[in-house]
Amino acid sequence: MRSQKDSLNKLFQQCIDITTMKDLLSCMNSFNDIVDIIYLEFIINEKGLFKSYFSKAFDKSLKYRSFKQLNKKLSNKFDLPINRSFFKIKTGLNDNLYCCVFPIYNKKNIPSFFLYQKINPFTKYDKKLLSLFSRFITIMDERLVLEKRLKDQYTLFRSEIAKIREIQVSRLPDFNNVNGYNIKSSFLPVEELSGDFFDGFFLDNYIYQIVMCDVSGHGIASSYFGNEIRTLFRTTSSADLKPSSIIKSLNTRLIKDFGEALYFSAVIVCQINIKTGYIFFSSGGHPLSLLYCFRKKQCIELSSTGGQIGICKDMEYKDVKFVLEKGDCLLFYTDGVNKSQSEKCEKMYSKEQLIESYLEDIDSNPLIIIQTIIGSIFEFIDYSNQVDDITLICMKKE
Repeated sequence: MRSQKDSLNKLFQQCIDITTMKDLLSCMNSFNDIVDIIYLEFIINEKGLFKSYFSKAFDKSLKYRSFKQLNKKLSNKFDLPINRSFFKIKTGLNDNLYCCVFPIYNKKNIPSFFLYQKINPFTKYDKKLLSLFSRFITIMDERLVLEKRLKDQYTLFRSEIAKIREIQVSRLPDFNNVNGYNIKSSFLPVEELSGDFFDGFFLDNYIYQIVMCDVSGHGIASSYFGNEIRTLFRTTSSADLKPSSIIKSLNTRLIKDFGEALYFSAVIVCQINIKTGYIFFSSGGHPLSLLYCFRKKQCIELSSTGGQIGICKDMEYKDVKFVLEKGDCLLFYTDGVNKSQSEKCEKMYSKEQLIESYLEDIDSNPLIIIQTIIGSIFEFIDYSNQVDDITLICMKKE
């Protein structure tokens, strides 16, 4: 009895990580070590028809009977509902075959059962072991059904997320149509969907507006809120309004329409007048931007000119006005850059490190500059996973 119980426990352990019913039943190839049976079969009922799903003859020299053979001989034995039963049939003049039926009902309400056969009567201990095993199969079957349902839902979820991600990427602006300016960007979400977004569009024939936004959090909710903000910027902006006025107007609208959502956002609005060369810049709670003056060989920090949007209704914003001369370079980025953390020294990526990597290839084109910064960040975090969305925009006057 001890060895039988140990064999049953060993079988349970082998089945723990099984992911399909087929694999689960294949573990029964040595079931005769647990109960001295000569034959077993697993039968399911699909739409009123019995179907053999798995069978195993442990000794083909002995006279076992398949379910199909038994069903013909005992036409009323397997009518639904299937109940636990023990019976014997004659296989010869003096030979008997002892049969046992153990039903299993899963959450799909599809009845199934095990058919066990022995050349000797089932003992009380045999029945106990078979009862334990049937209960185990019932639990495993319910688990497999649940896991498949979750897997199907997860696959559908990932498919929908991928579609949203495609939409999000498709809405990224094309900066190539801003004459006289070389503008490049990088968008590195920590998850499939991001609260970071940036946009670029003409307000009239000469004024091109860039918007960078970093919504609190990341994932689906932040992505949705970011999309709402993007739409509001598109509908609120005009060539007659400076960045500070646009941000203030949008902040008021967010407080009114989304105040209870408890989402807020850092934002940069930058207007480029490609005719006059003037830049109007306003930042609501964003990390400082970096302006490199080619003629003076000097890096200037552009600090935030107001608070984040979506928090305070009466927030005021200011504009910074300047001109980009040939070779001048302007860098915007979200705080995912500053939040990059080294696992070795538990320090954040510093402003000094950012400026150093920014200036390292400052004479190159904006794409090289961005690549240098990203390389510096991932080298700093030892190429581990980033903790927040990272977005960078680099603009150079040609």
